[in-house]
Amino acid sequence: MEAIEKIKLPSNWGVVTPENLWKHISCIAKTGSVFTKDQLIANGLYTKSEDSVSRNLSYLKYLGFVEEERGKGKDQKFKIIESPLVKDLIYELKANREDSARGKFRALITNHEIYQVIKSEFFKTDNNKTFIDFEHFLKDNIPGKSPQYYQNGGSFIIELLKIAEVVSTNGNDINLLDNKTEVVDKKGKGTEAKKGEEENDPIDPKVDKITETKSNKYTVTIKTPNINFNIELESEVDIQIVNSILEKVKSELTNERKS
Repeated sequence: MEAIEKIKLPSNWGVVTPENLWKHISCIAKTGSVFTKDQLIANGLYTKSEDSVSRNLSYLKYLGFVEEERGKGKDQKFKIIESPLVKDLIYELKANREDSARGKFRALITNHEIYQVIKSEFFKTDNNKTFIDFEHFLKDNIPGKSPQYYQNGGSFIIELLKIAEVVSTNGNDINLLDNKTEVVDKKGKGTEAKKGEEENDPIDPKVDKITETKSNKYTVTIKTPNINFNIELESEVDIQIVNSILEKVKSELTNERKS
């Protein structure tokens, strides 16, 4: 019970979305280290709703990006967290390197307890789960809510983890992207595979196949020495995730071969 209490679902999943969180971060980068909600709106935030801004700032506070400084209501001030990761994120945005800044945002999520808890408590030893599994995981640990609360809140969390490139989804399936796999050698003994050590492994990760579904969407199957997973392409973000994973694995395999 203690672990699941560290997972915070958004109070309004129609307002708090991964992309809206990013829009707030982008506007925060245009202000000083201490700012108000009105300053965010003045710097190009997509909404003038104070409630919407408050809810997104509340979640960014949970993620360790901002903290409340002082004041209440219109005079409420917020402060950017003094951490190297957050500072680097803001710096990259100020330098107009959005792709690099988004990478820092992914790292912020990966290093947060939300990912650590889901990885250790939800996935445990099974890297393949379903959205229904996650719905029941939330229901069992946060009782008394409606099905929509668990379904919509759970979808938000998984989408956040997809952006962080630590999970992929395919229909109702959720896959933890873990580099560790168990390989059975010729003697039948289980061993943990090391990158690039299997016989005749190519150094470049490959897209094994792309399948067009009946709904005119595409499912990409990626196979590497240590990662096998499917991802359904629904937006350009999903394509970026595939490309990022391929580049990351290729880099790791290259470094392993050189060492």
